[in-house]
Amino acid sequence: GEVRRLQEAIMHVGGEKLRMQKKKVEGMQKALEEATAAVSKGKVGIKSSEKAVEKAEAAAVSAAEELKEVAESITQTREEYKGIEDQALKVMESYKATQGVLEEKKEALTALEKEYSRVKDAVAKLRAAQVDLENELQDAVKVFKETELKIAHYQTKWDEVRAEWKAEEAEAKGLAGG
Repeated sequence: GEVRRLQEAIMHVGGEKLRMQKKKVEGMQKALEEATAAVSKGKVGIKSSEKAVEKAEAAAVSAAEELKEVAESITQTREEYKGIEDQALKVMESYKATQGVLEEKKEALTALEKEYSRVKDAVAKLRAAQVDLENELQDAVKVFKETELKIAHYQTKWDEVRAEWKAEEAEAKGLAGG
């Protein structure tokens, strides 16, 4: 209480001018406190910003390294793609060449099929002719065998007739000469 009473007495003696000065001092103290708070806040912001800058720089370094890796990967992928394109081109060229050979083989096969069909028809005709000739041969052999049998039969008859004739001739000579 004593300090308070003394402060009021001083205020009363100083009058209005002291009150105005006190208000100014209070305003300045408040402004000083706010400025100190702002400076503290600014220092915290600066430290936070410095940390953010460090993080950003580290992220930038990391991003640069990653970018370099990605660029190398893209280059490698492009080289691989070029190799695949080259292989695909070779495959296409080989395919086209094979298609040409295939067409030639198809044409040759078609020609061979036609030739085979012609030869097959000729063989069929020859077989039919062979069957006809074999039948004619069998008929001729049959006629030949029948003719051989007839010849043998007539030879036997001839031999008999001749023997009879010789016997009759000998008998007639015997009668005539005897």
